[in-house]
Amino acid sequence: MTAARYWRVTFSSSSVGLSTDIWLDEVEFLDSTMQIIPATGGAVIASSEYSAAHLKEQAFDGLTTSNGWSGAAGMWPQWIGYVFSVPVAPAYVRLKLPENAGASDELPVVGGIFVDRSEDGVSWIGGGPSVVSGSIAVGQTIVCSVVAGYLPRAIGTIHRTPDVGFDSGQLQIT
Repeated sequence: MTAARYWRVTFSSSSVGLSTDIWLDEVEFLDSTMQIIPATGGAVIASSEYSAAHLKEQAFDGLTTSNGWSGAAGMWPQWIGYVFSVPVAPAYVRLKLPENAGASDELPVVGGIFVDRSEDGVSWIGGGPSVVSGSIAVGQTIVCSVVAGYLPRAIGTIHRTPDVGFDSGQLQIT
């Protein structure tokens, strides 16, 4: 597996589609022996935050008693990750899903979880959908594989510059 400083988990939709968000209690990057790669000395990154009660840092605080992280509703794809102080090569990502029954519409879906890496936090490389072990349900913990054989993959929304046509090739992917 290739080592990188920037790692994120990207979600293409929630259990009820694109009208809601993703809610996670904890995110842990694991090595090939399933040991936690400590998320210390770096920075938590995320596509968005639902509110001050669901900050991205809470997904890496080691507590399942906090509100965890939740992305902004209706903004897709959603992702959360970590910038490690040195390059790491995780083999798995463990996601602890919230205990709150109200989170049942904010869970990820099988086939919609991707693990991406980056050297600079701007250009991302990812593989196909992660293989998920565990049940995606309230209060459960799932483990997602970091798919080998990474392929470049654009994740985001394509925006056209207002004064430039699509044929110019000047597209911005965010």
